[in-house]
Amino acid sequence: MKKLTKTLLFTHTVCAAVFFTTSVHAQFSGGIRAGVNLATEQYPGYTMQNAILGYGGAFARYQVNQIGFQLEANYSGEGGNLKDASNGDINKYRESYLNVPLFIQGRFPFGGYIELGAQDGFLLSSTFNYNNNGIVNIKGMYKSNNFSVGGGAGYEFQKQGVKGLGINIRYMQGITAISSSGYGDIKTSAFSLGLSERF
Repeated sequence: MKKLTKTLLFTHTVCAAVFFTTSVHAQFSGGIRAGVNLATEQYPGYTMQNAILGYGGAFARYQVNQIGFQLEANYSGEGGNLKDASNGDINKYRESYLNVPLFIQGRFPFGGYIELGAQDGFLLSSTFNYNNNGIVNIKGMYKSNNFSVGGGAGYEFQKQGVKGLGINIRYMQGITAISSSGYGDIKTSAFSLGLSERF
């Protein structure tokens, strides 16, 4: 999987370099973004409920004509809630990642865009809380990386006064198992909604 990640990043970098060196219309910009994740995990044999968690970070964008390349660094809260069918107790699984995604965007003159990309997530913390009886550190049971792919859409306002302000929706699906403790092929997923500010 590390080889696949490196291959994808290399391909994106080469494509970006070609655009950067062949166009006089290239523009560089950056900004911040933040919002909420509707996160869950695929646990074999169980149905996980969604958890509403936050994310936030920064981005750098290089745009050539109507094609944008956006590199980000985001703190992302992920996880899910597992309900015990026998007594209704809630098991809360929480992970935090430093996600580094790279997206290719198709951007339209009116301000809208669509995007596809991949990200590598670096595990910062992992905890478990059974029915609010206390938080237990279980980071040692999880892998240090989580590779995901996904896409989204958004809009950046063009009018003076709000220019650079944007809204974005995105869905990311983990394609690597996050558990290192033999609990099965556990994968993350998150639907995110947020705001951005381009400088």
